[in-house]
Amino acid sequence: MKNLKIKQLFYATITALMFYSCASPIEIYEKSGHAITMKQSHILYENYNENLKPIIEKTQNSILQREGYEGTEYVLISIQQLENYIRFLKEVEKTNKGNENNKVTGIAIFLGAHDKTKTLSSMPKFNHNIKSFEEMNEKNDRLVGDMRHRETVFLAPTFRENHKDSIFTNEFQRHIPFFIEYTDQNNKYKGTYKYLLPYLRNKKTESATRSLERNSSLNADEFNIMPPRQ
Repeated sequence: MKNLKIKQLFYATITALMFYSCASPIEIYEKSGHAITMKQSHILYENYNENLKPIIEKTQNSILQREGYEGTEYVLISIQQLENYIRFLKEVEKTNKGNENNKVTGIAIFLGAHDKTKTLSSMPKFNHNIKSFEEMNEKNDRLVGDMRHRETVFLAPTFRENHKDSIFTNEFQRHIPFFIEYTDQNNKYKGTYKYLLPYLRNKKTESATRSLERNSSLNADEFNIMPPRQ
Protein backbone atom coordinates (compact mmCIF):
# COMPACT_ATOMS: atom_id res chain seq x y z
CA MET A 1 0.00 0.00 0.00
CA LYS A 2 2.83 2.37 0.90
CA ASN A 3 4.61 1.63 -2.39
CA LEU A 4 1.35 2.25 -4.26
CA LYS A 5 0.95 5.70 -2.66
CA ILE A 6 4.56 6.56 -3.51
CA LYS A 7 3.98 5.51 -7.13
CA GLN A 8 0.77 7.55 -7.30
CA LEU A 9 2.57 10.61 -5.93
CA PHE A 10 5.41 10.09 -8.39
CA TYR A 11 3.08 9.86 -11.38
CA ALA A 12 1.09 12.89 -10.19
CA THR A 13 4.31 14.92 -9.94
CA ILE A 14 5.47 13.82 -13.39
CA THR A 15 2.04 14.66 -14.83
CA ALA A 16 2.13 18.14 -13.28
CA LEU A 17 5.64 18.80 -14.59
CA MET A 18 4.64 17.61 -18.06
CA PHE A 19 1.59 19.88 -18.00
CA TYR A 20 3.54 23.00 -17.08
CA SER A 21 6.31 22.22 -19.57
CA CYS A 22 3.90 21.51 -22.43
CA ALA A 23 0.89 23.68 -21.60
CA SER A 24 0.28 26.88 -23.52
CA PRO A 25 0.00 30.26 -21.73
CA ILE A 26 -3.76 30.08 -22.29
CA GLU A 27 -4.03 26.67 -20.60
CA ILE A 28 -1.89 27.78 -17.65
CA TYR A 29 -3.99 30.94 -17.22
CA GLU A 30 -7.30 29.09 -17.44
CA LYS A 31 -6.20 26.57 -14.79
CA SER A 32 -4.51 29.14 -12.55
CA GLY A 33 -7.54 29.76 -10.34
CA HIS A 34 -7.33 33.52 -11.06
CA ALA A 35 -9.48 33.60 -14.20
CA ILE A 36 -12.95 34.99 -13.48
CA THR A 37 -16.10 35.08 -15.59
CA MET A 38 -17.85 38.12 -17.01
CA LYS A 39 -20.57 37.62 -14.38
CA GLN A 40 -18.03 37.61 -11.54
CA SER A 41 -16.42 40.74 -13.00
CA HIS A 42 -19.80 42.46 -13.12
CA ILE A 43 -20.52 41.60 -9.47
CA LEU A 44 -17.16 43.00 -8.30
CA TYR A 45 -17.66 46.19 -10.34
CA GLU A 46 -21.26 46.65 -9.19
CA ASN A 47 -20.44 46.08 -5.51
CA TYR A 48 -17.77 48.78 -5.61
CA ASN A 49 -19.75 51.29 -7.66
CA GLU A 50 -23.01 50.93 -5.74
CA ASN A 51 -21.74 50.43 -2.18
CA LEU A 52 -18.31 52.05 -1.85
CA LYS A 53 -17.85 54.61 -4.61
CA PRO A 54 -20.76 56.88 -3.50
CA ILE A 55 -19.29 57.05 0.04
CA ILE A 56 -15.86 57.93 -1.36
CA GLU A 57 -17.33 60.65 -3.59
CA LYS A 58 -19.35 62.14 -0.72
CA THR A 59 -16.26 62.18 1.50
CA GLN A 60 -14.07 63.70 -1.21
CA ASN A 61 -16.60 66.47 -1.87
CA SER A 62 -16.79 67.17 1.87
CA ILE A 63 -13.01 67.29 2.38
CA LEU A 64 -12.23 69.46 -0.62
CA GLN A 65 -15.54 71.34 -0.84
CA ARG A 66 -16.07 70.48 -4.46
CA GLU A 67 -19.01 69.02 -6.33
CA GLY A 68 -19.16 66.45 -9.07
CA TYR A 69 -16.13 64.41 -8.01
CA GLU A 70 -16.01 60.99 -9.70
CA GLY A 71 -14.36 58.18 -7.76
CA THR A 72 -11.50 56.31 -9.40
CA GLU A 73 -12.89 53.60 -11.69
CA TYR A 74 -9.65 51.84 -12.61
CA VAL A 75 -5.89 52.34 -12.82
CA LEU A 76 -4.28 51.83 -16.22
CA ILE A 77 -0.82 50.23 -16.36
CA SER A 78 0.69 49.54 -19.76
CA ILE A 79 2.14 46.12 -20.56
CA GLN A 80 5.51 47.76 -21.16
CA GLN A 81 5.46 49.52 -17.78
CA LEU A 82 4.59 46.25 -16.05
CA GLU A 83 7.22 44.26 -17.96
CA ASN A 84 9.86 46.90 -17.18
CA TYR A 85 8.96 46.75 -13.49
CA ILE A 86 9.18 42.95 -13.41
CA ARG A 87 12.57 43.05 -15.18
CA PHE A 88 13.75 45.58 -12.60
CA LEU A 89 12.66 43.31 -9.74
CA LYS A 90 14.41 40.34 -11.38
CA GLU A 91 17.60 42.42 -11.51
CA VAL A 92 17.19 43.28 -7.81
CA GLU A 93 16.85 39.56 -7.09
CA LYS A 94 19.96 38.81 -9.15
CA THR A 95 21.90 41.59 -7.39
CA ASN A 96 21.08 40.02 -4.02
CA LYS A 97 21.87 36.47 -5.07
CA GLY A 98 23.14 34.45 -2.11
CA ASN A 99 20.95 36.18 0.46
CA GLU A 100 18.61 33.83 2.33
CA ASN A 101 15.43 35.58 1.17
CA ASN A 102 16.65 37.00 -2.13
CA LYS A 103 13.76 35.70 -4.27
CA VAL A 104 11.10 38.23 -5.31
CA THR A 105 7.90 36.23 -4.96
CA GLY A 106 5.19 38.67 -5.97
CA ILE A 107 3.88 42.20 -6.30
CA ALA A 108 1.72 43.77 -3.59
CA ILE A 109 -0.84 46.23 -4.96
CA PHE A 110 -1.44 48.86 -2.28
CA LEU A 111 -4.49 51.14 -2.22
CA GLY A 112 -3.64 54.78 -1.64
CA ALA A 113 -4.71 58.37 -2.20
CA HIS A 114 -2.84 61.50 -3.26
CA ASP A 115 -2.71 64.45 -0.87
CA LYS A 116 -4.89 67.58 -0.98
CA THR A 117 -2.36 69.62 -2.94
CA LYS A 118 -1.48 67.05 -5.62
CA THR A 119 -1.17 68.66 -9.03
CA LEU A 120 -0.15 66.89 -12.20
CA SER A 121 -0.45 68.43 -15.62
CA SER A 122 0.63 65.31 -17.49
CA MET A 123 1.30 61.64 -16.89
CA PRO A 124 4.28 59.54 -18.00
CA LYS A 125 3.73 58.49 -21.59
CA PHE A 126 1.61 55.39 -22.04
CA ASN A 127 4.29 53.07 -23.40
CA HIS A 128 2.68 51.92 -26.62
CA ASN A 129 5.31 51.00 -29.23
CA ILE A 130 8.00 52.96 -27.39
CA LYS A 131 11.40 52.23 -28.92
CA SER A 132 13.77 54.25 -26.77
CA PHE A 133 14.26 55.37 -23.17
CA GLU A 134 13.96 59.00 -24.22
CA GLU A 135 10.53 58.35 -25.72
CA MET A 136 9.43 56.39 -22.66
CA ASN A 137 10.51 59.22 -20.37
CA GLU A 138 8.52 61.85 -22.24
CA LYS A 139 5.21 63.14 -20.90
CA ASN A 140 1.87 62.80 -22.59
CA ASP A 141 0.60 66.10 -23.96
CA ARG A 142 -2.78 65.96 -22.21
CA LEU A 143 -4.47 67.22 -19.08
CA VAL A 144 -5.30 64.65 -16.44
CA GLY A 145 -7.86 66.49 -14.33
CA ASP A 146 -8.20 67.02 -10.58
CA MET A 147 -5.72 64.77 -8.75
CA ARG A 148 -6.34 66.09 -5.21
CA HIS A 149 -7.00 63.14 -2.86
CA ARG A 150 -7.51 60.99 -5.95
CA GLU A 151 -7.62 57.26 -5.09
CA THR A 152 -4.76 55.35 -6.67
CA VAL A 153 -2.61 52.25 -6.29
CA PHE A 154 1.12 51.71 -5.93
CA LEU A 155 3.17 48.55 -6.34
CA ALA A 156 5.75 46.96 -4.06
CA PRO A 157 7.64 43.65 -4.37
CA THR A 158 7.37 40.82 -1.85
CA PHE A 159 9.74 38.15 -0.54
CA ARG A 160 8.90 34.96 1.38
CA GLU A 161 9.72 34.80 5.07
CA ASN A 162 11.18 31.29 5.44
CA HIS A 163 11.77 31.05 9.20
CA LYS A 164 10.05 27.97 10.62
CA ASP A 165 9.28 29.69 13.92
CA SER A 166 7.57 32.68 12.31
CA ILE A 167 4.26 33.94 13.67
CA PHE A 168 2.51 33.66 10.30
CA THR A 169 -0.47 31.32 10.21
CA ASN A 170 -0.86 30.90 6.44
CA GLU A 171 1.20 31.02 3.26
CA PHE A 172 -0.07 34.42 2.10
CA GLN A 173 1.16 36.16 5.25
CA ARG A 174 4.68 34.88 4.61
CA HIS A 175 5.01 36.99 1.45
CA ILE A 176 6.20 40.34 2.79
CA PRO A 177 6.26 43.70 0.93
CA PHE A 178 9.78 45.09 1.30
CA PHE A 179 12.32 47.80 0.60
CA ILE A 180 16.13 47.49 0.69
CA GLU A 181 18.45 48.69 3.42
CA TYR A 182 21.75 48.94 1.57
CA THR A 183 25.31 48.94 2.87
CA ASP A 184 27.16 50.12 -0.23
CA GLN A 185 26.59 53.70 -1.43
CA ASN A 186 27.55 52.60 -4.93
CA ASN A 187 24.96 49.81 -5.08
CA LYS A 188 21.70 50.96 -3.54
CA TYR A 189 19.77 47.84 -4.61
CA LYS A 190 22.00 45.36 -2.77
CA GLY A 191 21.43 44.79 0.92
CA THR A 192 18.88 43.55 3.44
CA TYR A 193 15.21 43.15 2.60
CA LYS A 194 13.23 45.11 5.21
CA TYR A 195 9.49 44.95 5.98
CA LEU A 196 7.68 47.81 4.26
CA LEU A 197 4.43 47.86 6.26
CA PRO A 198 5.89 49.04 9.61
CA TYR A 199 7.31 52.07 7.79
CA LEU A 200 4.05 52.80 5.96
CA ARG A 201 2.06 52.52 9.19
CA ASN A 202 4.35 54.96 11.01
CA LYS A 203 2.38 58.20 11.42
CA LYS A 204 5.55 60.29 11.70
CA THR A 205 6.82 59.51 8.21
CA GLU A 206 9.38 62.34 8.15
CA SER A 207 10.96 61.03 11.35
CA ALA A 208 10.82 57.49 10.01
CA THR A 209 12.52 58.58 6.80
CA ARG A 210 15.36 60.22 8.72
CA SER A 211 15.83 57.05 10.78
CA LEU A 212 16.26 55.03 7.58
CA GLU A 213 19.47 56.59 6.33
CA ARG A 214 20.30 53.88 3.82
CA ASN A 215 17.11 52.69 2.17
CA SER A 216 16.01 52.15 -1.40
CA SER A 217 12.36 52.13 -2.40
CA LEU A 218 11.32 49.51 -4.95
CA ASN A 219 7.79 50.91 -5.29
CA ALA A 220 6.06 52.13 -8.45
CA ASP A 221 3.23 54.63 -9.07
CA GLU A 222 2.22 57.52 -11.36
CA PHE A 223 0.04 55.24 -13.46
CA ASN A 224 -2.88 56.50 -15.51
CA ILE A 225 -5.89 56.87 -13.22
CA MET A 226 -9.36 56.69 -14.79
CA PRO A 227 -11.08 59.04 -14.32
CA PRO A 228 -9.93 61.79 -14.69
CA ARG A 229 -10.07 61.48 -18.44
CA GLN A 230 -8.65 63.57 -21.24
